[in-house]
Amino acid sequence: MTTLPASASDRHSAIRGDDVARSAKAEHVARSVAMTRMMGMETASMLLGGKPALAEVLDVTDRALRYKLTGDRSISNAELVATSDALDARAAKLAAHASKLRAEARS
Repeated sequence: MTTLPASASDRHSAIRGDDVARSAKAEHVARSVAMTRMMGMETASMLLGGKPALAEVLDVTDRALRYKLTGDRSISNAELVATSDALDARAAKLAAHASKLRAEARS
């Protein structure tokens, strides 16, 4: 059983310590999510042909994209969806081109 400190200031410190621990954990989780998003967008930029191409997909400036990729600005769910859609379109073009090449090889 945990006992609370006797004085009011000690009790306040104990409670505040719990809040700090919870806050640190929440910050760690948020940082992990942000890092996952940043790395995913960095990979997407390479697959789309570079950062300028990703900036165009997101309809942001190169500078704004740089802030997003470094974590200075957040990456929204809508931006993730727009990037995913652009990757799907690129994948469809690659698959179509691969099919054309296979057809040519067979003829």
